[in-house]
Amino acid sequence: DTFTITADSITIMGVDSTVSIIDFLDSTSVSAQDGFCASNRVNLLIKNIKIKNANNGIWFRNTDSSVLMNLFIEHTGINGIFVDNGSETNLLINITASNNNSGIRLTSASNNIIERNQNLTNSGNGILLISSNYNKVINNISNNVSTGFYVWSSGNNRIERNISTNNSSSGYLLGITCNNNILLDNVSSKNQSYGFWIQNTSNNNKFI
Repeated sequence: DTFTITADSITIMGVDSTVSIIDFLDSTSVSAQDGFCASNRVNLLIKNIKIKNANNGIWFRNTDSSVLMNLFIEHTGINGIFVDNGSETNLLINITASNNNSGIRLTSASNNIIERNQNLTNSGNGILLISSNYNKVINNISNNVSTGFYVWSSGNNRIERNISTNNSSSGYLLGITCNNNILLDNVSSKNQSYGFWIQNTSNNNKFI
């Protein structure tokens, strides 16, 4: 069953992600369960755990000022980590998302930091920002996914010092109405479609 967090200031901490393993066993079933879910919460810490075979490995809805750290998430049905619905000021750091649909997805989430994470061999995209503004995406790796860094209808994000390689589509995508983003010192190589793909409704983005 889903592990639902129903209070603020909760810490869930394993020994490390090779020892502390939570297997939800049902990512392919019709009624697949999410792993950890938190709605309208603040000041959570989840670290040093391996999560596998869930629907979404971790799902934050309108959850703020929380930390996801030192996690390994694999074989989820949808997203390794899904942060949405107004979630702000969260830190996602040192997470490996492997063999999921998509790795880390933000939807309608702002002022978060995504740093030093790896997305490996996901069938979908690596890191997604959808309708999400003022986030920092720094020092992440996306390898053998569809699009490494997928940004859609999002603005004023800083995407810096990331590496996107060997992906089946593009390294970096700025889709419709992506404005005023800064992309600094990013690497894109050996992607099958485009290194950097900027659609024509996106404006005032800086590539440095």
